[in-house]
Amino acid sequence: MRYGNPMFDTPITMQSPPLTRVDEPTNKIDLQAFTSRVRRVEGGEKLACLVLLGGLDMGRVIPVGPSGIIIGRSERCHLVVRDDGVSREHVHVAVDGSDGVLVRDLGSTNGTYVGGRRIDEARLHSGDKLFVGRSTVLKFVVQDPVDLTYQKKIFESSTHDHLTGVFNRRYFSEKMVADISFGQRHDLPLSLLMLDIDHFKQINDRYGHDVGDEVLRVFTQTVAAAIRTEDVLARYGGEEFVIIAQGTNMAGALALGERIRHEISNRLVWAATPGVDIKLTVSTGVATMRPGARVEAESLISTVDANMYTAKKSGRNRVVGTEID
Repeated sequence: MRYGNPMFDTPITMQSPPLTRVDEPTNKIDLQAFTSRVRRVEGGEKLACLVLLGGLDMGRVIPVGPSGIIIGRSERCHLVVRDDGVSREHVHVAVDGSDGVLVRDLGSTNGTYVGGRRIDEARLHSGDKLFVGRSTVLKFVVQDPVDLTYQKKIFESSTHDHLTGVFNRRYFSEKMVADISFGQRHDLPLSLLMLDIDHFKQINDRYGHDVGDEVLRVFTQTVAAAIRTEDVLARYGGEEFVIIAQGTNMAGALALGERIRHEISNRLVWAATPGVDIKLTVSTGVATMRPGARVEAESLISTVDANMYTAKKSGRNRVVGTEID
């Protein structure tokens, strides 16, 4: 191919580069096995699920098991909803053997609504919306395992810490405000715990960040096993973690802090690096809002943070608490 040069009357010859041989890929897919797997997924059992369409947990997916789930404000419910319009045990949702689920109101005060009307019992099909109380909306969907896993990962990526798997600071901040407001309206105590791993910087400096990451994962697993299902564990920053314990008074919060301290100090962490085992301790601050107290989230966080630093300055591996009227 020849092009004229606009500045010089000298032809320029452009040649294509020589073709090079590309080796065939060595990581060929086993098409028969792949096709079989796709068929199993696409033809497999579909799962009945409810998806929250609003609020702090918007996007959360709740599978409906064979025995069904109870939605309500009580901690005993399968799905706990912090909504003033929701009764303690509000509604039961169960798979009915067809392509839908059966919804049964449990004598709630503010009612259960489907299709714009209050119901005692109704059947939902995929895409139908369920209105519980004043402002909680759930959508019923039928999903295969792949879709369910995808939806869960989307929700977790926006609300959870990627390293430890516990809730992230953004979720904690919003949840703290919501739970304080809920506790004040219902005259409930609320306790906040802040935990800081003692001498964590020395672990990172001596063994490296990979070992430090493993320590954080083991630490959060230990703490998560010590708290209630309804308690909220979140990573506040670095090696600092917080627990929101709704309905827990000062005595209960101090007991929880001591239980965690004992579990951590008696656990030996085998880190990812061979031959490395580490003993941990934790310093914990506690702040409890008494029933009827009027306090802002920032004030409660400031108090628990100060108590945590007091625990560190007074020798570490201890729990320090304050009750707020």
